[in-house]
Amino acid sequence: MTNGTATIVSPLELQRKMRQIIDNPPIAKNVMLKMFITKGFVIRSDALINMDLAANSSLKSKYEEQVKKQNSNYIELNLGTVTAETDLSFEFAVSDKKIASKLDSVRLQAVVEYTNTAGDKLVRVFNATKNIVHDRFDAEQESNISVLGLNAVQQGAKLAQLQAVQQARMKLLSVQRLCDRINASEIQQEEYGNFVQWSQELENALRELQKSFFLSDSVTRMLTQGRSSPKFKFLASIKKKDIVAKRKKHTEQQAITV
Repeated sequence: MTNGTATIVSPLELQRKMRQIIDNPPIAKNVMLKMFITKGFVIRSDALINMDLAANSSLKSKYEEQVKKQNSNYIELNLGTVTAETDLSFEFAVSDKKIASKLDSVRLQAVVEYTNTAGDKLVRVFNATKNIVHDRFDAEQESNISVLGLNAVQQGAKLAQLQAVQQARMKLLSVQRLCDRINASEIQQEEYGNFVQWSQELENALRELQKSFFLSDSVTRMLTQGRSSPKFKFLASIKKKDIVAKRKKHTEQQAITV
């Protein structure tokens, strides 16, 4: 109904939470995201994930119909209200090996329709081209661990909310093993440490959920936070410098006003 986010906090944490909200105000509302990728590849939409998780043939058929109605290399999401810290992660895979084997690169396009704070309705289009790397070592050497960690936590929380707790735990474990193997530079090592910290909190919630099959307040809060995790939590300190400076400046201005 609010087309935004509802936050439940303890009265003892109200001041700190209000400061966080003030430091991260909405920048747009009614946000609609459309993602396109080169044919031969598929974006893993919620319907596709549900189809993979379907426990029986009738449910699987239902989700297969939803997937057929969608263009496999296209996804559309209604994001509602967003802030500067709103981050999304997507997974894509090869859907047609014959087409993909002939390509040297993958093209992606994001079309964002939104209403800004002044009430203007706008559209922004982003394009990116990524080269296809056939050597696994070369691909892993330049891996962005903050993005891998962000996606693992977001997708793990999403799977848990779909009651696929075991799959969520396997997701976290597989990415953690990957990052443990490939972190070489100082930045990668620091971002790997951040990922381990946040993934462990989610892992604890998943274990509790797997034992009791009951969504306690703490588990619900952890899954909600995990699904909407911002990327800055996983970044190395050198990459956080601008964010910290901006927040410090805002805090000083608030103190002067008071």
